[in-house]
Amino acid sequence: MASTSAEKVLIVGYGSIGKRHLGAFEAAGAEVAVVTQQDVTHQKIYRDVSSAVVEYNPGIVVVANSTDKHLAALENLKLAGFKGIVLVEKPLADKVISFKHSFAGLYVAYNLRRSPLLTRLKEELKNREVVTAHVYCGQYLPGWRPQRDYREVYSAKKDQGGGVLRDLSHELDYTQWLFGNFEYLAAQGGHFSNLEIDSDDVFTLLGKTQKSPHVVVSINYLDRVARRTILVHCQDATLFVDMVAGRLMINSEVVLDNLKVADTYLEQARSLIEGRTQSLSSFDDGMSVLKLIEAAEHSSQERKFINL
Repeated sequence: MASTSAEKVLIVGYGSIGKRHLGAFEAAGAEVAVVTQQDVTHQKIYRDVSSAVVEYNPGIVVVANSTDKHLAALENLKLAGFKGIVLVEKPLADKVISFKHSFAGLYVAYNLRRSPLLTRLKEELKNREVVTAHVYCGQYLPGWRPQRDYREVYSAKKDQGGGVLRDLSHELDYTQWLFGNFEYLAAQGGHFSNLEIDSDDVFTLLGKTQKSPHVVVSINYLDRVARRTILVHCQDATLFVDMVAGRLMINSEVVLDNLKVADTYLEQARSLIEGRTQSLSSFDDGMSVLKLIEAAEHSSQERKFINL
């Protein structure tokens, strides 16, 4: 196989998130092709991963099909002899997996790590003692993709890797990125609303992390007003992030304002093209999130604290 180019990107899957990645990489100056069964006339199209790898010879592959198909896509890339960089849409898979590879790099698309809000928050926390942290994300599932029936999207289907615990696992990733991995936790969650889905729509985790004795993460599919916030009480200050408003406050002072989350997709794309991958979520980070998800589910089912 000829040498690959990081400026040639292959997107596996052409749903809403695949289209978002496509737009980000094109904006970053990359040439982009797609693996999909859809009839798409304005893109270079392949029907399977193997032929795309051989014929298109990409340097970067983005796995953006449904969560339950991520592992199969990774296996197909390995079988096709792909040696470049792989970015897998979050979460890494629908359950903890065992996967060995010889890719140049394997990352998980927890792009909120590229947010200036979170990178600044991480910097501000570096020399502070965190007492407690409260992470919240809620958005009404029927409003996510208004052009589609919410009951038909993968988020609504447990067997496709849907459910708020996996769908909003950004919160789990950046919580551990900011405050260290959970050491133990208790969780309560499930399908509690009248949404016509069979996946979980509410989950709350409470536990101790490496850098904080008290961390709460609460996520749901129910909030009619989309909210994504982080409240951190330190010994010497209170820090608050509102990612919808794009705002970071330290006590009563507004430190950053009007920053856009959408820009993190573009920054993630540029980082991969330029080889700036140090702060991206690694395969091991993605596996840590999957283990955290399984621990939360086990805790909720067994009604007890779980050590990690």
